Amino acid sequence: MSSLTVQDSLVKKLDDIPNDLKTQHPQELEKELEKENEEKNIDPIQNLVALQGFIEECQTIDEALDILEEKGAKYGVSFKRGNIHYYFKDCKVRDRRIICAKKRRNNMKGEIKPKESERGSLDQIKSFKASKECKNCPVFYKFNFNEEDGKMSFDKCEEIHNHPLGLTEIGLTQEMREDLKIYTKKSKIIEIKESLEKKYNLQLDYHEIHREFRKLYPRFGDDDARNITEFLKKKNIKHSIYSEAGDNIIQRLFFATPQMIYHYELYSDIVLIDSTYRINLYNIPLIVYSGIDSGGRNIIFGLALVNNETELTHQWCLNEFFSVHKKLPLLCITDQDLALGAVLDKEYPQVNHFLCQWHIIQNLKKHFSYLQNMKLKAIYDKILLLPKISSVEQYEESYQEIAKDLKSKNYMKSLEYLERVNKLKLKWANCCVPSMFTAGIHTTSRIESINAVIKNYINSNSEISDIFDFVIAFEKKLALKLSLDKTKKEDQINPILKLIKEKLSENIFELHLEQYFLCSRYFVEPNNFNISNLQQEIPSFQVKSVDSIQKNKYRTVRIINGKYNCECETFVQKGVLCRHIFYVSALRQEKDLTFISLHPRWLIKEDFNGFSTESLLQEYIQETSITNGY
Repeated sequence: MSSLTVQDSLVKKLDDIPNDLKTQHPQELEKELEKENEEKNIDPIQNLVALQGFIEECQTIDEALDILEEKGAKYGVSFKRGNIHYYFKDCKVRDRRIICAKKRRNNMKGEIKPKESERGSLDQIKSFKASKECKNCPVFYKFNFNEEDGKMSFDKCEEIHNHPLGLTEIGLTQEMREDLKIYTKKSKIIEIKESLEKKYNLQLDYHEIHREFRKLYPRFGDDDARNITEFLKKKNIKHSIYSEAGDNIIQRLFFATPQMIYHYELYSDIVLIDSTYRINLYNIPLIVYSGIDSGGRNIIFGLALVNNETELTHQWCLNEFFSVHKKLPLLCITDQDLALGAVLDKEYPQVNHFLCQWHIIQNLKKHFSYLQNMKLKAIYDKILLLPKISSVEQYEESYQEIAKDLKSKNYMKSLEYLERVNKLKLKWANCCVPSMFTAGIHTTSRIESINAVIKNYINSNSEISDIFDFVIAFEKKLALKLSLDKTKKEDQINPILKLIKEKLSENIFELHLEQYFLCSRYFVEPNNFNISNLQQEIPSFQVKSVDSIQKNKYRTVRIINGKYNCECETFVQKGVLCRHIFYVSALRQEKDLTFISLHPRWLIKEDFNGFSTESLLQEYIQETSITNGY
């Protein structure tokens, strides 16, 4: 007899429950049903995922977590870091845990119980069961740390999950899978779905059908390398494939569409690099090379599928990237991938390399969070403020104070880590990075948003061909949005703003508009704005904020070579006119852009003409009609 879960039993036996039993608490009702199951030899499914043997020899928590994530993905489970316990005497780590992603780090004091009036409701029983089990999985892996040498050793674990495993719920019966064999390789998934739903009178999941169908009929077939090459050539996509000699298995694949190449030609000054995972059947990383266009929109310059992220792999990918695009960027922003950073420093020293501030701060939190428990929150807060300090002198002073405090407490390992991070300060600290145009970007959050979009289209059940389909769909959608943006009516606005709006995209114009509205909170003292000031060789204006508490705090705006220049460097770094310049231009009652220079990086350029606007609009109308049921 097939096994049933407790929840299945509840549904099956709802009609057979005696009236006196329906008024019982769901927990009591559940016990009664479990007892009945035992009498009939119906055992609940035990979701055992045995991974202990893979991590017993691990030397670090990160290594163990990576292995658990990799192996657990096959069963649809994920893991995260759990609570940390310290030795009271010297605050060294005593033990750490890795827990299931569906487990709370700290147990709640009590469970939410259903109301008296709702105890007989099946929905209430299900929700109570879900809140009791599925949100607090008991799975954990505990590691001890030796007090003397700090070495990690595996201690114990619990490996039975109390929630369904992601990849065990296929949803298609064996009969349905047999039905898939009657279709051909060219059959459309949506038509198969409709046919099966009509035959079995059920609602089926599109992705489940797609996964099973592609198992029977892979898009590229057995000769993957040759067929992928033919597919890319047919679509006019530049690409490079690396595989071992005599082996037909693809090790690395880089590709860039014509639109990616066109965009890089226009916006090659800033490149963001990051990887995303679990977006294909083979569980191989996808490296995304992206940038930002003159409208402030995210654009993709290239994609690479790789079997690992070693120094050699990154070197190959960057070589292929620059061989396709023919020129180097001015700035490259990455996370703290040591292999990627080493390649950029060795092979491309002329490229400015910044590290993502968000990742820096997260790593600082991870390594120094114990200070909060030791009543040293003041030191912890100082450490987290390091990336944001704007003065080199203030940074050095703060760093020396932190180092001194850590040394006095004998936290030598923490001090060593801080010293390693400090050596890279020219790549992440605001006061140390070169003063240059960065479009206001200090993190890889833009590329993370692209990764989120990618994962909306493709997941761990997708094939390589699905990634290509996503890229084509993404580029069509972007081209359509650009064509629709051009049809928007002009607003009746301030003369200078109207001239600015004609030259900039809507997103970048809004950044200028924000600064323009803020300028109403600024002023120039009367004795600073007079005839003698205007007759100077380089006129200057000291612009102050009405909200500033410090009397001597101001920004100086000068007219140099016939154009406004402000010392706040908003224009230099973000390419946006600052509130101080807007205030001075309003003060002088200017009606044109004689003294105002717009950053050339944001000026509207002709977009890639690889797509026909007319055909895109037709597709858009068609899709809208289908969506609305017309």
